[in-house]
Amino acid sequence: MPDGMQYLNFMTDKFSTAAKLRQKVSAYFNSLKVIAEDQADKSSKTKNDIIPATLSGLMLYLDFNSRQEYDEYEATGQFRDVLKRARLRIEAEYEKKLHSQSSTGAIFALKNLGWNERLSAKEQSDIAPLLHIEIINTGHTPASAENEVDININDKNC
Repeated sequence: MPDGMQYLNFMTDKFSTAAKLRQKVSAYFNSLKVIAEDQADKSSKTKNDIIPATLSGLMLYLDFNSRQEYDEYEATGQFRDVLKRARLRIEAEYEKKLHSQSSTGAIFALKNLGWNERLSAKEQSDIAPLLHIEIINTGHTPASAENEVDININDKNC
């Protein structure tokens, strides 16, 4: 069997079905709430505080050995949609933190997830279409100063 085929077999063996992976992803997010409740009793945190979800935390919980391995699963295969949705859920959590007083960490995390502060040229062109202006010469040269204007009151066109 070629090496590539062995690698593909390994990839499909990590999780048996997309449904089981979805359950494990949900378990990761639910485990953060449980940890937060346990810590509320031991520290000054309130029960409303939730441990933040992180992409690295999700990868470790799902037993990935590297970010590259996660990215490969996310890019191809039957688990792609589940992993993309999990990443999107983490991005949504960081996005919520942008509205808090100190959002520097959330900005950093979102940039690492592919966000940027400026629109790309394509995005800008989608927002404001390019307006082409054609200047047509009428034959008469406009006056460059007030003293060049000749007002003829007896002009029949007035």
